[in-house]
Amino acid sequence: MTALSLGPPPERADVMSLMRSVDLSLSANVFDPFAGAGVVSTVLRERGLYVRTNDLGLGVAADSGLDGLQPSTYQSFDGRLHAVVTDAPWAALDLVVPLVSGFVRHVACFWVPSHYVRLGFEARSRFLSELSEQGRLEIVSGRTFGPEAVEYVWLVVFRSRTHRQLMLQSAA
Repeated sequence: MTALSLGPPPERADVMSLMRSVDLSLSANVFDPFAGAGVVSTVLRERGLYVRTNDLGLGVAADSGLDGLQPSTYQSFDGRLHAVVTDAPWAALDLVVPLVSGFVRHVACFWVPSHYVRLGFEARSRFLSELSEQGRLEIVSGRTFGPEAVEYVWLVVFRSRTHRQLMLQSAA
């Protein structure tokens, strides 16, 4: 979880749930630009995936300390960024989701409160609707937390309809 996140970070079971739905093994590399405690990268590495981590947080063990809100972080992959799986700062999701989705070659997965998907500003709703119409969006169920029973889900954005079909079929 990053300093700006407002809720619980994904746990091992959450990452496993994502992997049951999306076959990340089709991607040569996975990047977590907001690695935090490293739960995502640990689980993915245990499954044999090559993962690079990044976080600006002090005392966070990450491969790099770049700003995950800047395009240059993703440009540094020179077009070879296959997948992103992350718990991005929720206050910045409206920036991070379109930014990262534009750089990945296969898929970008974001741990978000479900109200981010269901409710929102007109621009966000339009963006998510367009992704859905293009066959590029998938929501993977997560779990419910806290006294308010807030549900958290994986918002999954594929590069194309074909990537969605390939990666979801392979995971089934």
